[in-house]
Amino acid sequence: MSFKIDIHMHCSELSKCARCTAEEQCEAALQYGLNAICFTDHHRYMPHDKLAELRAKFPDLWIIRGIEVTTSAKEDIIVLGVDHVACTERGIEYERLHRIVRAHNRFMSLAHPFRHTHDIPLELDMYPPDTIEVHSRNTSACHEERIEAVAERLGIPTIHVSDAHWQSVVGIYHIELPERPNSEAELFEELRKGNFKRCGDPERVAIRNKEVDEIEDEIKELMSQGYTQDQYVEHKGGGAGLYARVARGDSWRI
Repeated sequence: MSFKIDIHMHCSELSKCARCTAEEQCEAALQYGLNAICFTDHHRYMPHDKLAELRAKFPDLWIIRGIEVTTSAKEDIIVLGVDHVACTERGIEYERLHRIVRAHNRFMSLAHPFRHTHDIPLELDMYPPDTIEVHSRNTSACHEERIEAVAERLGIPTIHVSDAHWQSVVGIYHIELPERPNSEAELFEELRKGNFKRCGDPERVAIRNKEVDEIEDEIKELMSQGYTQDQYVEHKGGGAGLYARVARGDSWRI
């Protein structure tokens, strides 16, 4: 029996940018047929008592505790299986983070590469992660070939995740293993080996991309009228990141 897992997800209790609670995210995971999820909030671990509460309420869902770490180079790394205070520090040096994860023989994945710039300012060749995200809500499809090239150079798998901040995105991209691993350590080993199928939900992806097209068309029209990024944020309530990506010729289409 196959085993579906989404290893990058957020909840409103721990991430200000998330719109749904951990409980709502768990409910959505079951609704979309997932067998396991990883809560990877920004520099905050899910408290053990809350994790135990969720596991008791959702016994059919394997809930894994992780964290998303922003490095000094402004690149984000998903870390699973490591409970270390350094992971809660914003701006940690990537080399230090890599040493910590490797010392514990746990898992790390480069999140949404090329999200902010057209390069990855990390010493990846010397300190490669275990996987690199190629599709997610925050990983643009326009960078797929570039991401695959980086992964091939490093000799690591690319992975699908949702980076869900609300329910409708949970599992929109995910991976499928042949069977359930017996432990987190076994899961991490399967991820490193690339022993999984990369999956997505075409219907939900199409809905998301239609929304993206409408937003990007509006931004392009405003840019033609001379709107700056600050004006877009102030007068339209839009995100600076959205404007910046369109301005440099990229797209948010997933």
